[in-house]
Amino acid sequence: MALPPAAGDPVPAITEGDATGETAAIYTDIRAVTGVPVVNLIWRHLATMPGALPWTWGALRPLYAAGTVASAAAHLRQSLALPAMQPWPVSVLESAGLSQSDRQSIGRILSSYDRSNAMNLVALAALQALTRGEADATPLPQTAPGTGVTGDLPFLLTFDQMAPATADLVYRLNAIGDPDHKVIASMYRHLAHWPAFLSLVWERLAPLSSDGRIDTIIAQNLGTGRSVAAKLAAQIPAPSQTPAPAVLDQINAALDLFINYAIGRMVPLGSLLARSFPHGE
Repeated sequence: MALPPAAGDPVPAITEGDATGETAAIYTDIRAVTGVPVVNLIWRHLATMPGALPWTWGALRPLYAAGTVASAAAHLRQSLALPAMQPWPVSVLESAGLSQSDRQSIGRILSSYDRSNAMNLVALAALQALTRGEADATPLPQTAPGTGVTGDLPFLLTFDQMAPATADLVYRLNAIGDPDHKVIASMYRHLAHWPAFLSLVWERLAPLSSDGRIDTIIAQNLGTGRSVAAKLAAQIPAPSQTPAPAVLDQINAALDLFINYAIGRMVPLGSLLARSFPHGE
């Protein structure tokens, strides 16, 4: 199986380590406001387009800061239609060689992506709905937004930093729901520090892919996400400025790509894995 470029992202992105100036400041603000210790790839991708990151984050930040996005995301996570699966017993994780420290780090990664992906899906799809005149004035139910995730995540591995078997496994996992690899899910690259755990993830997700259930799961839950987002769109303050048409086209193309092939896919898959993990042991 041919691997993507060594950096691991088939889309251009400015990493957290490489960010400077205004971009670095926005990254810091995103981590603080969203309550997760990672800047997701969609924001890192928008940072490569002149003016796209400041405008998109500026338009959505008030709803993130007010907890409105987190509440809508919590409602989405409660509404997800997912197959019932038993959590991994701690003994299974220990037998895979995962120490308590390993399990804490893995749990932090899963919680971070479960929280941030759901927030980014409803917020970014809401911005699209607003710009396309598809906002729905129906109010969303008030849902407890949950708490942020504390602690740092390990550095994001590139494919050339992984053992060949681990890189192949990450690539195979990414093909679940995205066989053309339009976007490489950062969550799998973060989890590549623990190949044994990725093997357990493969055993859990591969059967859903082989019998076609995964496509139904993704499509159904993406529809739910867009419905929540349309209602959230009615609460977005009108942006004070609109980017140039060419930049807005770039932003919408990026949002289409990530909503349809990355965030929309990883919201149900990431939530399924987060629910399968024994947090707080």
